[in-house]
Amino acid sequence: MEAEDWVRTIERKLELLNYNEQTKIALATHQLSGTALAWWEIVKAAHKDGITWKEFTKAFCQHHVPEATKDLKAEEFRHLTQGNCTVTEYIQKFTELSRYAPEEVDSDGKKRKAFIKGLNPEVATLAYTCGAPDFASLIGHTIRLEKFKQEQKNHLKRKFMEFRTQRQERRQKNFSGQVS
Repeated sequence: MEAEDWVRTIERKLELLNYNEQTKIALATHQLSGTALAWWEIVKAAHKDGITWKEFTKAFCQHHVPEATKDLKAEEFRHLTQGNCTVTEYIQKFTELSRYAPEEVDSDGKKRKAFIKGLNPEVATLAYTCGAPDFASLIGHTIRLEKFKQEQKNHLKRKFMEFRTQRQERRQKNFSGQVS
């Protein structure tokens, strides 16, 4: 979600500079505009004694990414399949949505199982049997597997086209031989 991404980006930048809580909030809220700024003004007025960075980020995310939206994203993750995507596209979607269902990927084994579950059946079978010791190895193996499958497919296409061309040439020779 955009709001959560914004918070993560801001946190990474502020972490580098090692600011105190109030400075973090001042710098972050200075970047707000529109409805986000209106929201902040209401929150600030309600917290006359100030607010911690943790309270700010929690309130910001809760307001801009409602629980129902997070639940829908978690459900989308649980039903995620590769479909017509490449393995790389599937990995990106898997990574993006997995943050909404952390209990599904809180161990390397769970993460591998969830990942394989969503792969297309042919790829999933090969990925499952590869014996990858960890998630990173599984990802690498699956990407190489897809590349190999694509190369095989391209090779078969070339062979078919060569066969088809040769067949057409033979037909043309036979046909032109009959006309003469």
